[in-house]
Amino acid sequence: MKLFLFLIFILLGSINASETIKIIYNGNTPPIKFTDKNQKPNGILIDIWKLWSERTGNKIEFIETNWDKSLKMVINGDADIHAGIYFTKERDNIFDFSKKALYKNKNYFFYNKKIATISNKNDLKPFVVGISNGYPNIFMKNNFNDIYTKTYNDSNKLNQDFVDGKINVSLSSMPIFTYFVQNNGYKIDDFIYSENSFGYEKEYFGAVKDGNLKLLQKINSGLELITQSELQAIEYKWTKGLKDNYLKETTTSDTLSVKEKEYIKNKKVINMCVDPSWEPFEAIKDGKHTGLVADYL
Repeated sequence: MKLFLFLIFILLGSINASETIKIIYNGNTPPIKFTDKNQKPNGILIDIWKLWSERTGNKIEFIETNWDKSLKMVINGDADIHAGIYFTKERDNIFDFSKKALYKNKNYFFYNKKIATISNKNDLKPFVVGISNGYPNIFMKNNFNDIYTKTYNDSNKLNQDFVDGKINVSLSSMPIFTYFVQNNGYKIDDFIYSENSFGYEKEYFGAVKDGNLKLLQKINSGLELITQSELQAIEYKWTKGLKDNYLKETTTSDTLSVKEKEYIKNKKVINMCVDPSWEPFEAIKDGKHTGLVADYL
């Protein structure tokens, strides 16, 4: 069925296949989308669009700019597709969004362990919260308009000021912040987050200028050729080194009750179901359970 859809899509799009589609992205947000040391576009969303290009046969060109200009270039027609933005009601008036989400991004209020523990979000009020330009401004205005904020156009600058102690609290993307910390020689344990300091979760979508339905259809048809497992594999490629930090969200000494701990202590054999061919998550090879699930267990 997928092969049939692929052949139909290629036939319908063959007339315009030679056209180069310009994909705009705002950099400095590794590992989601950024320009690497070799001056090449890279990251989770970039890899997804590269795979989309391979599956559809459409030529693409990546263009990097700042956040505000990236939106304007799509609106003005200087770029065809935005590599990834959040959906909001305001943006829905000027953009059309892909049917399929590209990536789900979690954001937390990170704070230095030297300050008092954040037991709830009201504890943030004495501090200036550093935020990135774009949706974080909307989120803070709608939910915490009584908290002072400092807006940064560059998430790397935001993270640098935070780890340097110039600001005590940062509303940051989990993968972006942990990627920055680990790739710049800092200790993740110096900075705290928990469900008490959870900010929001938003999905990235591809976006085109409002009314560009022909291109939107091309995007949606192409994304249908990419499986969920392939999207997860791309995410894992960029976040596998951050795995231990993700686990801290839910792994605490109080996770299990006394009764549950006693049950596990006395349970000799735990039976579970295994998918024999779901790599890289799990598989059966030479009679052994392997993959990401096996490593967690």
